[in-house]
Amino acid sequence: MRARFAATSCVVAVVASTVLFPATVAVAWPNASTAEGGAIRVSWAPENEAGNHTVSRTEAVAEAKRFDVIVALRSTYRSHVGAMKAANPDLVLLAYMNGTFAQRSQGKAYPARWYMRNRWGKKIRSTGYGNYLMKFHRAGWINDRKAACARAISYSGYDGCMLDMLGTAPLDPGYLTSLPIHPRTGKVWTRAQWLDGTSMLAGSVKRAVAP
Repeated sequence: MRARFAATSCVVAVVASTVLFPATVAVAWPNASTAEGGAIRVSWAPENEAGNHTVSRTEAVAEAKRFDVIVALRSTYRSHVGAMKAANPDLVLLAYMNGTFAQRSQGKAYPARWYMRNRWGKKIRSTGYGNYLMKFHRAGWINDRKAACARAISYSGYDGCMLDMLGTAPLDPGYLTSLPIHPRTGKVWTRAQWLDGTSMLAGSVKRAVAP
């Protein structure tokens, strides 16, 4: 499967909702002087898919030599960043974040107005994980994601954050417990509206943590 990325600074918006190990993808970096309009080929590892675990220094360095971009939970490589950068000066480490959902245990962790609602005014969850869909286009959630990214970078020593769940998979049948209603139109979100909103979210986080 092909995973397509749009990357500026160190915030990456993932359009694909599923990835395979390992992947080689095209990443567009600003001001890159390459043949295809700034696109370069990189070897990329979605380490976050392996879950919350630890790696040894030897394993971390070996992975740094193998991949140019690694997405991981913020604690996975925290103790090894210096050694990994020494092994591969071009390495970009990104802390994994869910861009549009709160976790399954956070159904009451945020103000009620931050949660996306269905046509009956009920909160919406993903059927696979039980996570809560948030109003990702509103200032409250955007500011929360800015702060979460900044904390992740500070804690991990990584280069930036990768925001997951920005694509339109939640609008596919069966992905959510019910479809979200756009507060301005009173109708189900269109894919274009969804991508406009998640793009705004990603851009806001990028600007908050840049460079």
